Amino acid sequence: MKKLRKYVMRFILVVFLLTVIMNIYVIYKGNTKIVDNQTAQEFKADAIVVLGAGLQDGEPGSILQDRLNTAIELYKKGKTKKIIMSGDHSSDFYNEVSAMKLYAMQKGVPSQDIYLDHYGLNTYDSMYRAKYIFGVKSLIVVTQKYHLYRALHIAENLNLDVKGVASSLEWFNSKLEQEVREYFARVKSMYSLMMQEKSEFITPVVDLNGSGDDTNEQINNFNESE
Repeated sequence: MKKLRKYVMRFILVVFLLTVIMNIYVIYKGNTKIVDNQTAQEFKADAIVVLGAGLQDGEPGSILQDRLNTAIELYKKGKTKKIIMSGDHSSDFYNEVSAMKLYAMQKGVPSQDIYLDHYGLNTYDSMYRAKYIFGVKSLIVVTQKYHLYRALHIAENLNLDVKGVASSLEWFNSKLEQEVREYFARVKSMYSLMMQEKSEFITPVVDLNGSGDDTNEQINNFNESE
């Protein structure tokens, strides 16, 4: 029994060290793709991708507003003139992406330049769908820094030419709950990449040369990936 306990403890230690190494690797690789606003403005990407962060009373919460404000500034001052709002519209009662679009329109971004990814249910799906559904080859990802490492690591491993811009409210990074969640999410993202997983939902391809208004309605004739 004592010997078994010893082996179990060793196994737990090895697993723990492995997850630590994975996290260090994702942070290191992601950090090489993070740039400041000025550098990002000079990068001509196919689109700016804003990752969802949840609504409060039907409107973008403070974390999501931070991401949206950063993306709107990049749109207005930079070379990239398409924004993909990637978030959760998995039911008729929760439409994160439309709220994101409305917020950007109220800040002066033309409706036709804002595309909605209704099935960006997680970071991996958002990056996968940017490439395979929206046909993006190069992109600028906007989210808080603690989240950006993982998003950029995924995008780079999907062979996307990517830059990341951290939204400015740094105090979010100190939240223990976010950090713990992100720790395990980075490990999961590496597993998803190794297994070459597809997005949970596969929908018809979107043409970024068309109008973003064509994506306003949720596409229901999708196939769940196998």
